[in-house]
Amino acid sequence: MKTIKTFYASFAFLFLGLVPISATGQSMPHTFNANTAATASEVNVNFEYLLERFGVIRETTVNCGTSGTGSGINSAIQNGYNSIVINGICKENINLDGTEGNIPRILKLRGANNDASQDKIIDNSSYTEHVLTFNYSGMLVTIDNLTISGGDRTITTWSNINLRIRNSKVEGYKNRGITLQGGSVLDGENLTIDGSYSGATTEEQGLKMWGGAVAYVKNLTITNNQKFGLRLGLSDIETVGNVILTGNGRAISVEKGAAFTSGANINISGSTDQAISVSQGLFQTWDGTISITNTSGNIFNAWMSNINIKNLTAIGDGSTEKSLVEINESFSFFENLNISNSGGDGIESSSSVIYIDNLTSKNNNDDGIDGYRTNLTVNNSTISDNNGNGIELNFMSNLRLNSSTISSTTDSCIFASRGSFFDIAGTSVISSTNKEAIKIDHYSSGRIRSGAQVTSTASNKGWGVWIRKGGLIEINSGSTIAGNSSAESIHGELGAKIDIDYGATVQSVLCGNDNQTMVILNGSSGNYPSPTIGSNCITVKY
Repeated sequence: MKTIKTFYASFAFLFLGLVPISATGQSMPHTFNANTAATASEVNVNFEYLLERFGVIRETTVNCGTSGTGSGINSAIQNGYNSIVINGICKENINLDGTEGNIPRILKLRGANNDASQDKIIDNSSYTEHVLTFNYSGMLVTIDNLTISGGDRTITTWSNINLRIRNSKVEGYKNRGITLQGGSVLDGENLTIDGSYSGATTEEQGLKMWGGAVAYVKNLTITNNQKFGLRLGLSDIETVGNVILTGNGRAISVEKGAAFTSGANINISGSTDQAISVSQGLFQTWDGTISITNTSGNIFNAWMSNINIKNLTAIGDGSTEKSLVEINESFSFFENLNISNSGGDGIESSSSVIYIDNLTSKNNNDDGIDGYRTNLTVNNSTISDNNGNGIELNFMSNLRLNSSTISSTTDSCIFASRGSFFDIAGTSVISSTNKEAIKIDHYSSGRIRSGAQVTSTASNKGWGVWIRKGGLIEINSGSTIAGNSSAESIHGELGAKIDIDYGATVQSVLCGNDNQTMVILNGSSGNYPSPTIGSNCITVKY
């Protein structure tokens, strides 16, 4: 159990951004231990001590009228008021710097009408200054039911400012809506940041955080910023509730050791330069959803980052050649990922580790998944109707496919090249109507386990598996490989190796005229696989 002394010290630390009292060499007048009764007078003495030490709340109302020419907030602060009720539209800029003299440790700014559209603080500098600036001193600033409008930047903090915003709007800025930096903290709820100012620069950003800033926001809307909606560098933000990011150049940018974590329902639309990018950062959603629409190019791009995302749905515009999801030199975990209508690949990756559970990737202009030097695990997924391959593996990529369906009406379902490997397990179904279901090339290899089915009904190259140039395929007992009615189950050439276990369903094997393909038949209790084997094959029984 905490003592009363510890409680007061914790209160001061958490809500005022100050060090605990014990660290100052001073102490409360009275100390209370567990299971020891405290009198009301003793508690009151301690409370009075805190009020004397940190200052009382002195409240006044400033009436600014509705014309946008009124003022009085700065005057009230100079007269010792630290809780200011704003009635109407005050036109002034407030700059409180702890290095320049005695400023309030607590400042409360509240709209009189509980309606941010009626009570406002607007810029009085013709977009050259910041509307609200708070620097140093560990201030606690609360903004409630207000609109803060205009300025080069609307709200700026530096060095351990504690900023609490409720039911408020930031709008009409030239460069930045809110800049949170230098270890400052934002606690927000029902916050709107709107960059709809015709004179804004091309560097316009809604919420920028850097330099150890931290934010927790419930219900956040950021709209119409030319550069970034939300940008993080060396900072952390957690969002819950509903997050709406509309009409921003890039909705979310997480950079240089920053972390974005969320349990919110996030809706992103109308981004012109990616929806979400993560560069040397962390992006994690543990709950909620992400929906991305009406966005050109990438909807998600990661480089040298850690990604953990649940419940992401993204629909591309189909007009650009960029892939919807790009993962480069990163570790990624996706659960419930639904992507479609990409102008390029659904997912494109390089030098990454990707784990996906419950993916739908369809109607993309190129591959469903394209992996380059990537370790890929795909479970319980559906990849269909893409104009390229279902999954393409290049340059020593690895695929573990479990209980998934890949179908193709255009190209191969799986294409493995240049030293890549795949392992198909569970009740996976691989089926093509236009080409071979699986193509293995350039010293790549694969394994088809029990329960998996691989079929092609294509009139041209209608093999279940086409393997060539030193490739290897292992077909386990209980699996099925089938070509169309006039094509072989497996076609091998140019030094390929085809390893078939007894109990696998393989109707026929055709080997190329080069006479370099080996068919290995693995027996069981004296029984061997019995596919029809072409005359050009080198057949070996074990």
